[in-house]
This record gives sequence, structure tokens and C-alpha cells, in this order.
Amino acid sequence: MMKFKITLSVLAFVIFFAIALWWRSAQPPRMSLSSSVLDFGALVSDANTVRSLIVKNSGGGTLQIAQIKSSCGCTAVDASKSELWSGEECEITVTLSAPNTRGPGTESFVIKSNDPINPYTKVFVKYSGVRYSYIEPSHIDFGRVKTEELPAIRHARLVIPLHKEKDEVISGIDIEEKFVTCQIANGRDLTFVLAQNAPLGELVAKATIRFHGLKLEIPIRAVNQGPLHAVPKSVIVGPIGSVHEHELASSKVWLHDAYSDEMSNQVEITGVLLSDSLKGYVIVESIKKNELSGIQLSVLANENDAVLSRREKRGNILVTAATVDDKKWDVNIPVVVIYKNPN
Repeated sequence: MMKFKITLSVLAFVIFFAIALWWRSAQPPRMSLSSSVLDFGALVSDANTVRSLIVKNSGGGTLQIAQIKSSCGCTAVDASKSELWSGEECEITVTLSAPNTRGPGTESFVIKSNDPINPYTKVFVKYSGVRYSYIEPSHIDFGRVKTEELPAIRHARLVIPLHKEKDEVISGIDIEEKFVTCQIANGRDLTFVLAQNAPLGELVAKATIRFHGLKLEIPIRAVNQGPLHAVPKSVIVGPIGSVHEHELASSKVWLHDAYSDEMSNQVEITGVLLSDSLKGYVIVESIKKNELSGIQLSVLANENDAVLSRREKRGNILVTAATVDDKKWDVNIPVVVIYKNPN
């Protein structure tokens, strides 16, 4: 009797399992993805990056992957299987080539299948940016340098991703500031030098580095902390009015003798030189007030100011002045002229 009951239980289980299989096979196929978004992070230029996802038939029958179509030629997609039984999985490999852009981006591809509810399944491919060869550090900061410590030296290097050709070297460098020079060694090592005759005050410039057909700009900053200081150390004039307003904007800069306890009229201005970008737009005159010596910058908007469409004008004013000990010093003062929108 016991044996009969066991046989009956086994038979019932087999029948139930067969019915379950039949019921499941009678259900339509359903596509399930391990993720609908693939994040590739930061890409490396001229290199392929590979990610993968899992596709599963979570329904019944046979899931047929008919086609995979990408939104761009930079994305290659390949499935390890084209048919999946109920409950079966396969891997889809996605290969992304770095596009010709540095910023973040999103691509996609569509999987066409016989899923009756969702025959076209879209997967997004994201990346945070493209990593090219770069200069380290990304900017050259000499910081505050005492005049007696000049010339000052800072080092930088061209860093190349591991997959790059080892013969990629710096082909040239241009610096818009004559008081900063650069020497190239081994095609990748850079030595920046702040000249001994650099003017006092803040110096702001940029270097354009050429390599492998590319150009990379890095900022340069230095402060020559000598006996003479401009207060303020940089000037913003404006915002100045539109071409119809004929508006005058001005700003003042005072010179401070650091060897004196207070600002002193013993500072005597002997010369003023404007950078080419400011000539014709900025008028400079020497001024005195009580025991202060300085300069006044004036800018007038008129119909001939073609610069208005650019919204701002940048340059430098080099002031030569003598201190109480009759020594002459050059003070560099960065200037920005800001215009209102003429529209």
C-alpha cells in the first residue's frame, strides 16, 4: 500500500511538472535585460572600450533576436546567441570607440526580437568624456615669487595614455608672455622659466602646446612680489554702455611702496605702456591725491567701438615707477574692459 502511494505521488509530480512546462511553453517569449543603460565612464582617445549586458528570455517559447541596430558607427554590438529558450540567457557585448568630442555623450542601440509586448528594446550607452593626452599639471602657477628669487622655474610633462604610440612628442609651444619661456626635453618634459626682469605684480598668460596634430592651452600665473604694488592688483572697467549711450567708464589704481609704512607720494610714475589689445580703447593718465600716486583708466563707448560685439576686452598695462631709493620698477596690471550687450 505504501509503495502504491509513493508511485502515485511521483506520478502526480511528473504530471504537474509536465503541465507547468506546457503552460510555460505556451506563454509568449519576453525579453529581460540586466541593465537598460551601459555607463562607459571616461573613454580613452583612439581606443575601444568594451562592456556587456545579459539578455534573458523570461517568458515562454523561444525568444528570437532578429536584429541589433546601433545609432552610430562608433558602437558595435554582438550577441552570443540569436535564439533563447524559456529561462535561457546570453551575453551581448558592446564595443564603443571614442568619438571626436571631449565632453559627455549618449548613444544607443535597439534590439529587435519576437517579444510581442516590446519587440524593439532600446539600450542607452553613456560616457562621461574622452581622455586625450594631457599636460600635468594642468596649469603653471609660480605663486608669489620675491624679486630676489628670480628667475623661477616650474616643471610640467606630457602624459600619454598607455595605448598611445611612444613616439608622440611635443612639436612646439607658443607663450603669449615674453617674460615666461619654456624649454622642451625628451619631447615631453617642459621647463617653464619666469624671467629675472619680470615686472612686479600679477602676471597672467597662457601657453599653447602642439603635439600629434593637437593644440592644448594651459594657463600661467605668477606674482612678482617686489617693493612696489598696485592697489588693486588687477582692474575691471565697466560694464560700459551700448553704442548709443556714449557712456564713460573709469577706474583708478594706486601704487604702494612696500618699503614704506604707508602709501607714499615718493612713488613717482615715469612711464605707462598699454598692450596692443587695449590701444585705442583705454586712455591712461597719471594722477595724485594727497600722498598717493596712481593712474586713472578711462574707456568711452562710441559708434566706432567694433569691440562691443565681443562683450569684453582684455590686456595689460605696464607702469614704470621709481621708489624712494630712486630705483625704477615695472608693475604689470591686468585689465578687463566689460561692455553691456549692445542688442
